[in-house]
Amino acid sequence: MSKVFVDCGAKVNILPCSLVRKLGKSREDLIPSDVVMSSFVGDKSKTIGVLPLKITVADRKRVAAFYVVETSVDYNILLGRDWIHQSGCIPSSIFQLFF
Repeated sequence: MSKVFVDCGAKVNILPCSLVRKLGKSREDLIPSDVVMSSFVGDKSKTIGVLPLKITVADRKRVAAFYVVETSVDYNILLGRDWIHQSGCIPSSIFQLFF
């Protein structure tokens, strides 16, 4: 997967709805959620649901919960503090974007 953004300021992991379809999943695979998120500019969006996914970064394999949103973004996956703490990673601002 390319364009993975690691964001120390994000409380949760985020996945755009368009990628859910590319992963071969559908809305039926989502766990219902009524969470409303706010972006850094104050825009609010309601999550469509939560999708647990098994992800591998380097040699670390973890199951992470991703909040699915209907939005247009420049990344495929946003890994937030939830994943950072679970993985025991120490993010560096130099390497915030994986290609």
